[in-house]
Amino acid sequence: IPLLARIAGLVDAYDAMIHTRQYRTGMASNTVRDILTEHASTQWDPTVIATFLRVLDSDLIPAAPTVLADEPRDTFLRYSLAMELEKEGDHDASLAKFNELTRDEPPYVPAFFMAAQQLAKLERAD
Repeated sequence: IPLLARIAGLVDAYDAMIHTRQYRTGMASNTVRDILTEHASTQWDPTVIATFLRVLDSDLIPAAPTVLADEPRDTFLRYSLAMELEKEGDHDASLAKFNELTRDEPPYVPAFFMAAQQLAKLERAD
């Protein structure tokens, strides 16, 4: 399975677990971390999980310029930054990052979904 697909699968699963859906309440971050760790190697790539959890543990927004200077095209870091910007309430910056990801070659498909979800929450969807 390509790395990008493994990352997308993990990020999609994380997003689905932490956010409230019509049919269930979102799970606590610690619960989701436990699920991811428990299913490393069986459901998700353990290396991707380790990186993902390290990003969650870091204060990504202040560190982003330094990290992205070293790896400016790192899809996972750019997606994580967009998610963090949304969480911090900086919706315009978050949407701009998601937009960049949708213009990559190949486009990063989860960015389309997250941008649409954010626009719907903000009632900015047409």
